Amino acid sequence: MELQESTNRLVELIRHSQSPYHTMKEAISQLEKAGFERISLAESAALEPGKAYYVSIYDRSLAAFRVPQSGFKGFRIITSHIDNPCFMIKPNPERKKSDCITLNVERYGGPILNTWLDRPLTIAGRVCVATDDPFNPKTMLYNSKKPVAVIPNLAIHMNREVNKGVELKVQTDLEPIVSLIGAKENTQGWLLGKIAAELGIEADSILDYELFLCNGEEPSITGFDDEFLSAPRLDNLTSCQSCLNAIMDTEALSDICNLVVLFDNEECGSSSKQGAGSVILSSILEKIYLNTPDTDKSRTAFIDVMLHSLTASLDVAHAMHPNHPEKNDPTNPIPMESGVVIKMNYNQRYATDTNAVSIVEGICRAEKIAHTKFVNHGDAVGGGTLGSILSTSIPAMTVDLGVPILAMHSSRELMARSSQLAMDQFAEAFFK
Repeated sequence: MELQESTNRLVELIRHSQSPYHTMKEAISQLEKAGFERISLAESAALEPGKAYYVSIYDRSLAAFRVPQSGFKGFRIITSHIDNPCFMIKPNPERKKSDCITLNVERYGGPILNTWLDRPLTIAGRVCVATDDPFNPKTMLYNSKKPVAVIPNLAIHMNREVNKGVELKVQTDLEPIVSLIGAKENTQGWLLGKIAAELGIEADSILDYELFLCNGEEPSITGFDDEFLSAPRLDNLTSCQSCLNAIMDTEALSDICNLVVLFDNEECGSSSKQGAGSVILSSILEKIYLNTPDTDKSRTAFIDVMLHSLTASLDVAHAMHPNHPEKNDPTNPIPMESGVVIKMNYNQRYATDTNAVSIVEGICRAEKIAHTKFVNHGDAVGGGTLGSILSTSIPAMTVDLGVPILAMHSSRELMARSSQLAMDQFAEAFFK
């Protein structure tokens, strides 16, 4: 894959991924174009050797895999997450403030709050609509497509200390403006009315919703030599696209099952039925193995397969900030063009295993892929990842990797395009 194709694929995913549900839709579209067949999470059917399948996990997470050509020695698994820090719209959200309608929101994950101010914001997510069967409501995706909200700053004339740093309160300072009240005497239900009209349904048919405020800005290639990509949601759509590229652009192996899993809810701890902290991955792995023909169906045989497996958890890494190099480890700096970053923490906040790290190192050396190792500054505590969570639930060697970015958890982040290409190259090599 060349640099421009790598960037183009990532940019297209970002443009189509205003919410995790839209990321799911775009990922499924890519997989189906590549010939992957959908199977049901709740049903079992014989899998054909060499064939490619995907499964939607509660419409919130996704697994795609290629069945081995013959035999079944182990899994090679690449994981990522589809959610990002942002804001979600609460029930009954409309509030009248001055002459404006604002929306009551809840913080999702750990966003850098001030980066959401004064930006064009869209609304996207899903709504559930009543049907004749209460146990089977209809789900519809919603995307405002155009900016419909802004969270304005308070002018410096009214807040002279703003440049010294101001604490922002979600309930007080971060409610987005979406309309002028004007002649609207009753604003209750106003948002659902707008959404229902766009979806062509009745407002009172909407039972519930999960709607996100999203940065509506376009990704931009920046730098005098076009070195950078500035965009919303680089954490973690960079890894999602590398996962998809790897599973789509490689063929089934002889006795290894290649599998990618895109999880939701990483930014809020992964403790959901569709998150990495659940039993869902171990259940899917067992179902794949048991539904593959000519395998030993015993529990012991399945455990043996897991013990011959390897997991690569892909999530972004902290690039060295040029204005704050003191925040990085003094002997392990991470330039933006580092390529594949092997994320290490001996207290296991990242899944750190010498054997697994050495495999990644060996692949990168053999394929001449740019790479380096990351450790936190000795006086800092880093974030957690899917890798350390997954390594507690599946008995497979696990390693954490990522592309280095700046402004992680901002509403708009920055990366070197070459590092994305390096991660694409690694993920493909991992599956070969």
